[in-house]
Amino acid sequence: MKKQEKKESAITLVALVITIIILLILSGISITALTQTNLFKNAKEAKQITENAQNTENDTLTSYESKIDEITGSRNTANSKLFIDTSKKIGCVGQSSDWCNTSYSYTATEDCAILGRIGTNSGCSITILINSVDIGYMRTINSFSYSSINYYLKKGDTIEIKNNIDGNNGTSYVQVYAYGLK
Repeated sequence: MKKQEKKESAITLVALVITIIILLILSGISITALTQTNLFKNAKEAKQITENAQNTENDTLTSYESKIDEITGSRNTANSKLFIDTSKKIGCVGQSSDWCNTSYSYTATEDCAILGRIGTNSGCSITILINSVDIGYMRTINSFSYSSINYYLKKGDTIEIKNNIDGNNGTSYVQVYAYGLK
């Protein structure tokens, strides 16, 4: 009985050694194949390309955010705590008593809020620019439409409300004022 148990354990030990040898051979072949196909080099290059693209995207987003803050004022500054003083009308951006084809421009003499309403009728559009940057557009195909506007300007900023006539009958309505801040 004891001899038979030794034979079984000896066979198991031989099988284990053979399995280990086969695994070593397979791992050697796999490592050689991986290094010869430049898999690791390609993975490093892909990682570097992804990091560069992410950095470029972050830089672009930061520049967009800076430009937006430059135009509208940063949310991190005291601007977000300012209140509009509607009793302190400091300027008229544009006022038409009737439908007309006039464009308007206003340069802020102090930090202010721009409030009002614009409208267009058939065949007309209005473009709103702050410091020559297009920030708003309104167009009417049929009939007419109105929209309220509200913007924040820093001292020296310029807002333009441009009437773009697409046909003979296109006109706009503008009633927009600059108000001081509390």
